[in-house]
Amino acid sequence: MDDFKESTLQRVTRLEERQDNTDKKIEELTNDNKVLGRLTMLMEMQVESNKRQDEQMQKQNETMLKMSHSMEKMSDSYEKLDGRVGSLEKIQSDNKVADWFKTKMSNLLFKIVPTIIATLIGAYLLMRFGLK
Repeated sequence: MDDFKESTLQRVTRLEERQDNTDKKIEELTNDNKVLGRLTMLMEMQVESNKRQDEQMQKQNETMLKMSHSMEKMSDSYEKLDGRVGSLEKIQSDNKVADWFKTKMSNLLFKIVPTIIATLIGAYLLMRFGLK
């Protein structure tokens, strides 16, 4: 009977050890399950955050495209304006030359014509009064 007792005690001891091991495994699995729940929640939050970032990046991309298009239009307008300013400057320069020529010619006419008229009047008077 002693063998039976001893055998039973050994079996009970082994069962208790197995139960302890099983309890440890259950506790570890419970902790892992809690961590897994947290990880799942964090992943869901990250996915939502990524969706918002994608939407924001799409809006920024659209804004950048609009800005690029506006800058292209502005550049084209600037080139047209630069061409118009250049042609106006050329016209103004041509007008300055024409004005200078007109001014010189009118000054010349105002000096020569009165001199010619005075000379003709003087010659007429000299011929009229007998200075031959």
